[in-house]
Amino acid sequence: MEWKARRADGRRYRVRVRCFGKQYRFQFKEEDAESWDSRRTPEIADLETLRDTVRRRSQRRQASLEDLARAEDLLRRARGSAGG
Repeated sequence: MEWKARRADGRRYRVRVRCFGKQYRFQFKEEDAESWDSRRTPEIADLETLRDTVRRRSQRRQASLEDLARAEDLLRRARGSAGG
């Protein structure tokens, strides 16, 4: 899965997510960068987009309910750690 996003300061970046070994692997590419960064931690907005994308794909039977549960769990854990 891949999408474009915009930061609060207006800069655009691309997000690429692959499911490998029952884990989601995120890669990010800034607008002016030449290579992908796989070390960056996804933001809450990126995880929300992942969840929504997986939800739509599961409705079309292109993703499993297990994939959706995994995406929702990632988002839940990120919100929990961001809140305190």
